[in-house]
Amino acid sequence: RWTLPAGGGSVTITQDAYDGRKIPAGSVCTVVEDTLTSDPSAPGFLLVDASYAWNAPTYSPARGDGAQVTLVAGQTQTATVANSTYRVYGQLEIVKVVDNGTLPSTADAGIVYSGTYTCQHGSAAAITGDWSTTAGGTPFVVPNIPVNAVCTVTENTGRSGENTSFYN
Repeated sequence: RWTLPAGGGSVTITQDAYDGRKIPAGSVCTVVEDTLTSDPSAPGFLLVDASYAWNAPTYSPARGDGAQVTLVAGQTQTATVANSTYRVYGQLEIVKVVDNGTLPSTADAGIVYSGTYTCQHGSAAAITGDWSTTAGGTPFVVPNIPVNAVCTVTENTGRSGENTSFYN
């Protein structure tokens, strides 16, 4: 078993880790990495936050599910394990509901409601925009929001020149 820091590095293995014997020339050695966790609550979590996850490791020279080399007397053989990450995204869905309790609906189904949204993930630039939809209509969807971003949705309260009062 071998370990390296998350920042990378190399390790030279000259003896069998189990009983200390030297590994003879002609031996076929396979290197496979333990599965890296993308769960921020798990021990060994190495990523910035849960909006990132690990891709499967790549191996060189690749053979099956690892890197495989054949040892040659007097030479150093190199097996490489490379890791990369990807961003994990979700989406924000904005739905407009007009709730009159037990009274019949007084809202015109054609009224378009609108507003703004802001999604902030840490110190990254905010994702902002305008939204619009009808009550009970197709939700307004904002794709590609990093997981764990905090989103705020604001509705415009009225339109210029329009009477927004409600009378009984």
